[in-house]
Amino acid sequence: MLKPAILYADVLTELFQEYLYTEELFYYIGAPINWVPEISVSDNKFQYAIVDEDDTVLGFLSYSIDLTTSQVRDFGLFSFDPNNSIIGIDVGKKLKELINTYHRVAWQMVSGNPVKRHYDELCKYYNGNIMVLHDTTIDWNGYYRDSYYYEIINLNK
Repeated sequence: MLKPAILYADVLTELFQEYLYTEELFYYIGAPINWVPEISVSDNKFQYAIVDEDDTVLGFLSYSIDLTTSQVRDFGLFSFDPNNSIIGIDVGKKLKELINTYHRVAWQMVSGNPVKRHYDELCKYYNGNIMVLHDTTIDWNGYYRDSYYYEIINLNK
């Protein structure tokens, strides 16, 4: 279930700190840097803790909405429990809601990310577009990685 991240700010900060210098954090940030998101409340930025029925934090979802252009962007999704289906279900419901509400939903990821197959399927289902830019970043080991840009346009909005 998605709950406002501000309610779990300390827990989320601690959990993110455990992933410093890891491939998982590289996938989240898209660059070989260490960074922990600032959990805050903002008019156009939405941040959620993904929690289970026991209120255990499983993941983090964030995005921004530009109301002047009816666009959702700046997605961030991090799983602290990669094999937990609650994350995919909750994120899928939220994406469906956003796609049906706003004109354009867009996000990006770097190659090697294990969720690529799911993003590709989602984009295909909604007749979205996938663009590939080659060698856009370097990972922790000095290897170049491609970036994938996803967009879904709701022509009814």
